[in-house]
Amino acid sequence: MVNIKQLAKLDYDILNFVNKSEMVSMDDIINNFSKHSRDQIEYQVGQLAYSTDFNKPNNSYLNQGHQGNGFKYSLSSVGKKILQDYNANLRSIKSRNRTKWIRYIITTLITILALILSALALYFSL
Repeated sequence: MVNIKQLAKLDYDILNFVNKSEMVSMDDIINNFSKHSRDQIEYQVGQLAYSTDFNKPNNSYLNQGHQGNGFKYSLSSVGKKILQDYNANLRSIKSRNRTKWIRYIITTLITILALILSALALYFSL
């Protein structure tokens, strides 16, 4: 299992993709992330499905089950929780960035308006 602090954007992208389906095969995951190498995707999925503590059940991000002629993956409860936390954090960051831009725009507009008003006052006072 990958340490929470070590999860990369690709890991979260894989978790999001698996979350959209009940069960997904390795080929489905690889096809969805075609800009990455097959080896890289297989390694990342393997890390996300790997359990480091066999005394604690369900401590990996992905559940791995054998179905047909290959493995199928689904999101574990740990994976769902970490994905919810990640998505909430992204929403929070986007909201803060949006607030910063709005403040910047309002400050700029007030400054421009003040300059225009002072220029008009100076012009008409002459």
